[in-house]
Amino acid sequence: MIKKVSFLVAALCLMAIMPSMALAHEHRDVHEYNFVVGFIQEPAFEGLLNAVSVRITKMPDAESHGQGMHGESEEDEKDDENGEMSMSMSMPGHGHGGMPVEGLEGTLAVEVTHVASGVKRQMALSPGRADAGHYTAYFIPTASGQYIFRFMGSIEGQAVDEVFESGPGRFADIEPADALQFPESAASLRELEAGLRGALDSAQQTELASASAQSGASTAMTLAIVGIALGVVGVAVGGVGMALALRRKN
Repeated sequence: MIKKVSFLVAALCLMAIMPSMALAHEHRDVHEYNFVVGFIQEPAFEGLLNAVSVRITKMPDAESHGQGMHGESEEDEKDDENGEMSMSMSMPGHGHGGMPVEGLEGTLAVEVTHVASGVKRQMALSPGRADAGHYTAYFIPTASGQYIFRFMGSIEGQAVDEVFESGPGRFADIEPADALQFPESAASLRELEAGLRGALDSAQQTELASASAQSGASTAMTLAIVGIALGVVGVAVGGVGMALALRRKN
């Protein structure tokens, strides 16, 4: 009896200390596999390092695992006969207790899309060092809003093309980071980009105006030189004419 109670208490404690972010991830069955998908850090904020997080486990097969009429394995039945407590726990983010699927970094990739802008990028998945069946793709989300994770490739020879969208009841959208900033809010990357673009546009306009003014001054100078040259030619022609006239009189 004491052993049963101790096991139950330990299980409840383990559930209590599980990261709350796992509860916000989306669970989905794909073929005989279970996907748990979301950002590795939730709430997720713009401008802070984060990652695509996917945990893939293979769901228990009743026939291949020798389960009985009530879904219990032979080992569980033996435990019951010995008066021990058998529990099948579905921990948040752990694929409903299935077997972790390893080695998918070479056959599965994720395409990340920022919905508002339509910008997308395909990223490689990296396996967790001490967390079998868990894969990540780190990046810094530079815009807030909804994101789409599309997993493409194959799992143990089966083709996979699954789309997961952030949002209520699924996993977190990216939020603006100003809620975390203290004591003063810093400009976001988008605001800095807009300010820089405005400064560049202003500088270009000033440069064009300056170039136009320089071009006008250069044109005026050219006309003045031409006028002076024409005046000199006129004076010279007049002098030659006067000389010829005086020579005729003599």
